[in-house]
Amino acid sequence: MSKIYYKAMIEDMTSDQCSDREIECLLDHYQAVVKQVGLARTAFYDLADFPLALKYKVDKFKLKIDRKMVLDQEQFWGVFTSGDKKLTVIATLEKH
Repeated sequence: MSKIYYKAMIEDMTSDQCSDREIECLLDHYQAVVKQVGLARTAFYDLADFPLALKYKVDKFKLKIDRKMVLDQEQFWGVFTSGDKKLTVIATLEKH
């Protein structure tokens, strides 16, 4: 079934030196990207390639997503990095 009918649910998140505004914007991007990862075990993104990233000033961030199976549940482990800033996110996909 298409992942268009799924919603990304943030299960856990840790931030290191990211502002609340950055966290909010990065999580919005993450939820959209997780639905597009597909069958890849690992995916890399440069947020400079996303149209809204420049507007919200998160275009310097890089994103790495790893798809893992944990206790028979597919999870998406993502890490945003930009200089000394880091945001780690774990998400799952749930039927919408």
